[in-house]
Amino acid sequence: MSSSKHRHALRSARVWCGLPWVLVGLFLFVTTHARADSPIAIKAGATTLQSELTSPGMTLGGSLSGPRWRPLSGLVLAPQLELLLARRHTGLVSDAGGSSYTLDFFEVPLLLRAELMLGGRSFYAMAGGYGSLLLRADETSPQGLMSPADMASRYDFGLLAAGGLSLASSSSWGELSAEVRYQQGHRDLLPGSDQKHEVLSLLLGYGLGADVSVHAPSRSSSDRWLTLKGGLVTTRFQSPGAAASSFAPGFSFGGAFAPARFGSSVALVPQVELAFVHRGEHNGVTPAGALSLDDVDVSALVRGEAPIAGRALYGLAGVYGSVLVRAQRNHDDEITSMRDAVRPLDASWLVGAGIDLATLGNAALSLEVRYQRGIVDRLSAPDDAATLQSLTWALGITYGAPSTRPGTSELDPTTLYSANDQGDGKSASSVSVRMGRVGDRWLQDLPCYEIARARRDDEYGYQATYYITGHGKQVFFWARRDIDFDDSNPESCL
Repeated sequence: MSSSKHRHALRSARVWCGLPWVLVGLFLFVTTHARADSPIAIKAGATTLQSELTSPGMTLGGSLSGPRWRPLSGLVLAPQLELLLARRHTGLVSDAGGSSYTLDFFEVPLLLRAELMLGGRSFYAMAGGYGSLLLRADETSPQGLMSPADMASRYDFGLLAAGGLSLASSSSWGELSAEVRYQQGHRDLLPGSDQKHEVLSLLLGYGLGADVSVHAPSRSSSDRWLTLKGGLVTTRFQSPGAAASSFAPGFSFGGAFAPARFGSSVALVPQVELAFVHRGEHNGVTPAGALSLDDVDVSALVRGEAPIAGRALYGLAGVYGSVLVRAQRNHDDEITSMRDAVRPLDASWLVGAGIDLATLGNAALSLEVRYQRGIVDRLSAPDDAATLQSLTWALGITYGAPSTRPGTSELDPTTLYSANDQGDGKSASSVSVRMGRVGDRWLQDLPCYEIARARRDDEYGYQATYYITGHGKQVFFWARRDIDFDDSNPESCL
């Protein structure tokens, strides 16, 4: 194999072999313990390497916050795990031969988030470390030719700091945020250069599931779902009167929002999705070389769901539109832009099906497969008419899904369970039994907002105030005579 063909094969293998790591990272992300009040957010924005602030790229991904700790009134600390897909441009780099680079990274930051409530707004700061995996790297020489880039390191790790503001923390529809972040890598970014991975980003986010003891209660939040999903995409071109090309591997990463849910046992859920999709390297579409496309897909779907054997099975159908971000041809170890030869827009229909694999608190892990077929010729030349077909396998995590879907036997109001609470030093003849439905939230599991002395019906006691999702502000009162301070009253309310 010639040197140029070897480099081309190595570059293709680099993209393909990196995709399983994306799925591994997503699986680790979704299996992180997610409490019912742990927020999940979708983020997107502009990012740029510090070496050239005039060459912006883009970032798309999401985050999941863990259990929260309140050391002071109004101050919240929480761990936060993120998954991000980032494209960055270096601009011309003098000590790297005067070339510029376009780089695609998959990044996993692990941060500690500090949040402070002031004047009805949430100000937050985050700091921690991150790891990144290089998915793709292209080089543009001063002569204008583009070629696969030999990077100094395929992996990197470093430090990240960020600060932001929640713009609508009291909204029952979720939380909007804006943040600025800076990150500094440890390893060299470019070959023959001591430049580090130094990045400045401006991101906008939308999240669900803010902690109800800090933010105002969310009404009917269980009917609003937010999903972070990513996976493998295989695509092929279909020309009239010709056999379809072979499927070429790629990847997809993005999120979905469901604003409402209609029905109980069998339900319909409208859904809007946003995803970044890298499609292929397709051979035989252009006269020579392989064509690859990067698109941003926006979809409007209806999801039909039914419980079977304790699992939620669903089908979905709808329409989508694709906006071209980048089109390139790889031939003889050189990459040339094909943007003028590819139509910037595509639109058509898609269908799919999936299953919820597991539930974690108020979150659900799902596996989904979908098929979509374009109706617009992606190639601009009249003689090169070809539509695009895509088959996607994706893992997703949905916040807002109950631990068991409505309509299953475990959530039927007539189905009860008992829990034996003995074992705390009480006599074996004294047994406390709790009755309720699976998924019920017990008082001791609810974040307490305030405890104060109170008086009702001429009796002195205490009242506790809670925010309960779907019910708003709730106040519970206990007369002092009913409070068992030394565990000597077996009929105590507490």
